[in-house]
Amino acid sequence: MVEVTLLAHIRLPFPLHIRYPWPIDMRRSTLRLLSLFALLLSSCAAPPPTRAPVDVVVLASRPAQAAPEVEDSPRQPAPPSSARYILKSDVPNTPENAAVIAFCERYRTAVEEKNVDLLVSMAAPDYYEDGGNVDPADDVDAQALESYLRTSFGNAQEIRYEIHYRRIVRENDVILVDYFYTATYRFAGAQPKTLSDDNRMVLVLAGDGFLIQSGM
Repeated sequence: MVEVTLLAHIRLPFPLHIRYPWPIDMRRSTLRLLSLFALLLSSCAAPPPTRAPVDVVVLASRPAQAAPEVEDSPRQPAPPSSARYILKSDVPNTPENAAVIAFCERYRTAVEEKNVDLLVSMAAPDYYEDGGNVDPADDVDAQALESYLRTSFGNAQEIRYEIHYRRIVRENDVILVDYFYTATYRFAGAQPKTLSDDNRMVLVLAGDGFLIQSGM
């Protein structure tokens, strides 16, 4: 018989020392020792550490929704119309300028259509054109305007008259319209011709509209 001291080291979170003080026969009690170690391990082993519960948050996607309209909310003022320009022009888009260009567009369309009667009706009673020189022979007044227009149109066909408005200036009751024009036309049996130049049309107020004083 041998008296032995058993020191068992168990892999635990803390060291555990077990003393076996009574005498045993090493040869005959091997199975008993193994059974005892198994019992001790099963009873002394620390339970596995538990983990703190984890909250799982599921983010469900949902279709984007437009921001709700707020009733009776003050609306932002629209930018001033002078910040924009009238189409095919360098002229600020104000109601006054738009009315002038609308009148000039009536004139432009009448030229393309060779509508002499409409052009004459758009002329002011004091219409006068000096022809750009000092020779009075080519001057045109209101009485000579109709004849001048019919002669100028002559046998011209397929007239296309384009205008790019550059500037509108008002001086009291007189309105100066500066523009660049391109006129394309042809006579029967001839090739098309194109003329382009700067021009100034002078308008005067007439009631709620305008009349052409010069520059037709």
